Amino acid sequence: MLNNEFLNEIIDVVCNRVENMVKSILQTHLENRTESKDSISALEILTVDELACLLKISKPVAYDLANRDDFPSFKIGKSIRIYQSGLVEWLSKQTADQKG
Repeated sequence: MLNNEFLNEIIDVVCNRVENMVKSILQTHLENRTESKDSISALEILTVDELACLLKISKPVAYDLANRDDFPSFKIGKSIRIYQSGLVEWLSKQTADQKG
């Protein structure tokens, strides 16, 4: 059986790698977008489909996530949008919470 200290080290390594991967994926995604870099909305707002693609989760899971009270999303009519900067902060908080 593994001791708690070793398990905590493994969790720290995995959480750091996941956080770095997500940040890298988001950065690459934003750099590869065809919209103008001068457009704040094009750089900072994601659709639920983009969220699912970035996090490699299903669309229903992405919708569940976007509808959470603690998640950085908002609605325009019936459409849900996600703040990219808020997503990075939210993901960082999730990994920090898992470590602690």
